Amino acid sequence: MFRFLTILLMTLVMMIPNVSEAAQNGVPQLTEQTPITAGAVLKKYDWQTKPGLAKIHVMEIDLRNPYVQINSISGSGKLTQRLNVSAMAKYTGAIAAINGDFYNTKAEGSPIGPMVMGDRLVTSSSHLQGWYALGITKDRKASIDAFSFDGKVAAPTGAVFKLSGLNKTIYWEEPGGIHSHANKLHLYNDLWGGTTRGNDEHTIPTEMLIKNGVVQAISQDKYFDFAVPEGMYILRGHGDSAKFILDNFKVGDPVDLDYSISPDKNWSMVVGGHALLADNGKAVPYTKDLSSLGGIRARTAAGISQDGNILYLVGVEGRTTNSVGISLKDLASFFEHIGVWKALNLDGGGSTTMVSRPLGDSETQKVFATEQKTERMVISGIGVYSDAPTGTKIQGLKAPEKEQMFLINEEARFSLKAYDEYYNPIDANNFPIIWQEVGNLGNVVENKFIPAKSGKTEISASIDNQSIKFPIKIIGRDDIDQMEVTGTPGANAAGDTKELSITMKTKYGETKKVPAYSVDWEFFNFYGQVSPDGTLTINDTMGNAVGFVVARYEGFSAPFILQFSGNEQGTVPGAGEHKTLELTIGKKTLQAGGANLEMDVAPVIIGGRTLVPVRFISEALGAKVNWEAEANNVTIVKEKNWIDLWPENNFMVVNGKTNSLDVAPKIIEGRTMLPLRAVSESLNLKVEWDEKNQTIKLY
Repeated sequence: MFRFLTILLMTLVMMIPNVSEAAQNGVPQLTEQTPITAGAVLKKYDWQTKPGLAKIHVMEIDLRNPYVQINSISGSGKLTQRLNVSAMAKYTGAIAAINGDFYNTKAEGSPIGPMVMGDRLVTSSSHLQGWYALGITKDRKASIDAFSFDGKVAAPTGAVFKLSGLNKTIYWEEPGGIHSHANKLHLYNDLWGGTTRGNDEHTIPTEMLIKNGVVQAISQDKYFDFAVPEGMYILRGHGDSAKFILDNFKVGDPVDLDYSISPDKNWSMVVGGHALLADNGKAVPYTKDLSSLGGIRARTAAGISQDGNILYLVGVEGRTTNSVGISLKDLASFFEHIGVWKALNLDGGGSTTMVSRPLGDSETQKVFATEQKTERMVISGIGVYSDAPTGTKIQGLKAPEKEQMFLINEEARFSLKAYDEYYNPIDANNFPIIWQEVGNLGNVVENKFIPAKSGKTEISASIDNQSIKFPIKIIGRDDIDQMEVTGTPGANAAGDTKELSITMKTKYGETKKVPAYSVDWEFFNFYGQVSPDGTLTINDTMGNAVGFVVARYEGFSAPFILQFSGNEQGTVPGAGEHKTLELTIGKKTLQAGGANLEMDVAPVIIGGRTLVPVRFISEALGAKVNWEAEANNVTIVKEKNWIDLWPENNFMVVNGKTNSLDVAPKIIEGRTMLPLRAVSESLNLKVEWDEKNQTIKLY
């Protein structure tokens, strides 16, 4: 029986070829399928519709598998208590879930259609035309039907009154637009969590409290000021039905309640929907009003196979950067494309949410982004559950979905996720695991890895004959966009201490806290030290007004400026220097404030960019310049600017921020030449270029 399903699930993530060709043909293309649990698989489709790309996600459930269960979910357990789908799944232990029925957002919070939860009737169907619901019978057959409700209340006097609904908010009946609670009798049980029942300005309620089939109290022309107590009922009447209650009942009288839904197929769960999307394997025209449902947006829907053995729970991502969404007409066509026999629409748009437990994980995650930033609070959902026993063997290991990033000397710990033969999570620590590094960038001890140098590598984890790899990037200088050192406020004088912290932003959008022991510390214009936990101690200010403590990660610098109290007249590199500098392409003479200086190398033009000797210009302006041959690094310090550059690297770092360069600095005749634009921007200079005379003026 399960041979087809087993073959399907053994392919953990199947990538289907010719996606672009299928997209051009306008046909839904299956791109991926992953098991959720025994009997359930998540399929992902791309469909290039006329409005744009629609991403469609289908949970396909084989009801013949005894380990998979389906049930409806009512908010946080009762009607009127709304909850988002992620919380519903967590609250009930579902391994996957979608949102359910439509509801009146302005009313107390009850499905418009019928609902059966755990074999118990939660709400009746509404008196509306063309509404359908999804149900699963106790013998595990799925069905989509139009439901109806019938009921009556009999009094000891022999009087009988028609019961119009169970646990319903107000609505307008079809046809005719009659108020659902005007002159009608409605029943509420302890699954109704609110303190009002059918509340609006049109009807004044008379209520009767019932326990064990006996009247406990009657409240004329007002609600009982409490929710329905456990194990009890409240009968709510208005107009003619209120008169029926008052004329035929008193406290202590027996009450005969009789109600049922049709069709009666011994339901284990039912969730209401809306109109049909497909019938007899074909898309059908939508028969309900589209004024509030039309357009291209996120959708939720459900379908079944002809034999009722397969259930399809569908979520369409909409109005996101990944997926435009879909029209109801195209959604109907999609069901026909994938061979669904019958399908109905569920609440969509901002309510559309699908969650599923990834392989090896114990918690569900959103399968796709919702239309809104946060999940909408809804009144019902459909949950997928697993009754599978704990497996005895590992079926597979779960690999990370993306590359992980670490710092040099940062301790990285890895947690191995695994799943058993039922595709449910299993504790991998119960099995012997072999951890290894594929490259040679650090040291591995069990599941702990300490990187020693930058680059890319992989950590492999093996159990028996199964192995996965964790792709890792160890951050290097070229990966950094910005690094910042911050410190506690307070005076800066010899003997003072200050707590420093370092934050790094990578070029990939990640932000990391950098431990003080992961960087090299440099001190300029003062003597000091930084402890492994980031405590700076100022030993001697050397009489300077300004000092820098600099954190270097693979040479990338992040300065923190210290103003030294009591040394206001002390040294500030380059302060007060406002000389005008003049250079000529091809000539070694530098005019600085009217004086001529002879440079070792003349300015040149390379690749359409002017390069000038950085040391001569910087020192002519009073800046401090340092060359580190081993690190192939030039540092320029002027006033409150700390600049680092590297020959042949097309970026420089200014005060901890990466600045890209059109042309990389070059070594010419033993001197570092820097693009003119970089010189002017980093040293806060203005530039005048004389094309005729090939001269440059900096001031």
